[in-house]
Amino acid sequence: MLWLSENIGWIKDILSIIFTGAATIIAVLTYRYAKVTIFQPEITKVQTSLLMDLLQKIPTSQVGFMVAADFEGTIRVNLARLALEFGFIVSNFNPAEEIKRSAALSIDSSLTLEDLGATADDMFMPVNSVNGPAIQNTRATKDGKIVVVGYTLQSMQFREMIAAYCRNPFMPKKVQEILLKIGENADYNNGTIMNEVLNNLLKEILEKEPSTIRVSSIGVHNEFAKRCVHIDDQLVRLSEVVREYLRVDDIEKRLH
Repeated sequence: MLWLSENIGWIKDILSIIFTGAATIIAVLTYRYAKVTIFQPEITKVQTSLLMDLLQKIPTSQVGFMVAADFEGTIRVNLARLALEFGFIVSNFNPAEEIKRSAALSIDSSLTLEDLGATADDMFMPVNSVNGPAIQNTRATKDGKIVVVGYTLQSMQFREMIAAYCRNPFMPKKVQEILLKIGENADYNNGTIMNEVLNNLLKEILEKEPSTIRVSSIGVHNEFAKRCVHIDDQLVRLSEVVREYLRVDDIEKRLH
């Protein structure tokens, strides 16, 4: 008892510090919980609206994605550019009309006409009289490169839409990761694969006799579709994850 009476002062101080610290921690945790509780319904509301919008705009199949990303339009535009620049005939469409659909963005190929074995004497089949005569390869190589990929406005807008969803701070991380992968594969298809398909086409054209040159946009589209990276699994997974966040399947079960 003597020891307790002699040390009661600092014991009270220690207990006071402990209780004050505990009270502070409890207050902070209570504030954080209250903050989350207050804002969570609003965040959930925003996320729900965002995910529902995403579910409606992103196709769930490879074919649907290719249509939405306008891969076919991009192919036709680039064939039109090649037709106008090198003077060969492309079946199924008017090059002058198709080129109007092209957006400003383009990618330069590292291949030149010389790399592909062209000579100064090569001449291609002329396009129709409305679009002018054939163009010699020597004229086409002045800049040293062939512009092989030009994107349509629809294609660029679709890619920007995916990027915008990825940047949205309310988008769940798991959904963002899937969207980033889909966007990367779309860029690879629309850039690298498109570049390779068009350059292979140009090389084939340079090896043919001018009178035999005919190019079908459908054939080029089929070649592109065969070689591009398929993202069916990623699209299905995206749909599944979004449905999980929205608890769509749980709601359906309760309704039945």
